[in-house]
Amino acid sequence: MTNYRLLSDLPLIPENLILPVEEILELHNHATWDNVTEKYTLHRCQDELSDYLKEMFPESIGFWYHTIVEELPIHKNGSFSAFYNRELPSTRLNYIIDSGGENVRTNWYDNEELIESVVFPERVWHELEVFVYHNVDNIDKGKRRVAITGS
Repeated sequence: MTNYRLLSDLPLIPENLILPVEEILELHNHATWDNVTEKYTLHRCQDELSDYLKEMFPESIGFWYHTIVEELPIHKNGSFSAFYNRELPSTRLNYIIDSGGENVRTNWYDNEELIESVVFPERVWHELEVFVYHNVDNIDKGKRRVAITGS
């Protein structure tokens, strides 16, 4: 069983719709969870990009930029049902703008045992399982992984 799937048949996001990382970081950061805010940021995508993505993914309820500056601890995402007023699926869409290094991996675990690992290509949509324990590692020192995610 795999915890992800590449969606390589989907089109690239037009470059003019993607904000530079400096502008992304100026947007309100919604990642306020303990032990995460120095490593991870979460910013709602601007309307022009959200509207474009909503046409591609009409079932999605929101799109966000996220950035990671170093290894995230092993975690699994919550359903955010209270925030969205409905249960979210166990998978998320992701589109990596800048991976933050040559060998940045997404890893999945079962009882702290590594069960799967992948290096996602930049600018290729993928869907990943987030209700399974996972993390991201191997981000180069001084670099930032930048991606767009959707639910």
